[in-house]
Amino acid sequence: MKRRRLFFVPALLFLPGSLLFVAVAPPHTLLSTLVVGCLFVAGCGFAVAGLVPSVSVGGREVPWYAFAGVADVALGVSMLLNAVQMAAGGSGEDLFLAVATGLAGLPLLFIGADYLRGGKYLDVSVFE
Repeated sequence: MKRRRLFFVPALLFLPGSLLFVAVAPPHTLLSTLVVGCLFVAGCGFAVAGLVPSVSVGGREVPWYAFAGVADVALGVSMLLNAVQMAAGGSGEDLFLAVATGLAGLPLLFIGADYLRGGKYLDVSVFE
């Protein structure tokens, strides 16, 4: 089994989770809408990365790791946006959790950017 297929696992969480969230409790603020949208984009990116080796877009082959990179960046952005939302809560606990969540999103942004570049620091070939 190719390890790349493991990228499909988070898609099983983010795609139905974001759709269910919108169906049950529609976002009522711009930040909430952006967070759920980022989670949906992450789910789509992980699904494509896990299922196909490449996708032809406008006559150009886009490899799976580009979709995984977009998914990681979208997930990192959603964590940063969620941190902003928590910081607006005002209490000390909310501020601590906001900082922790924001910091946790930064490695995902790095990983996603590296995957988009073809894996300069992280070897994408180990997933093939």
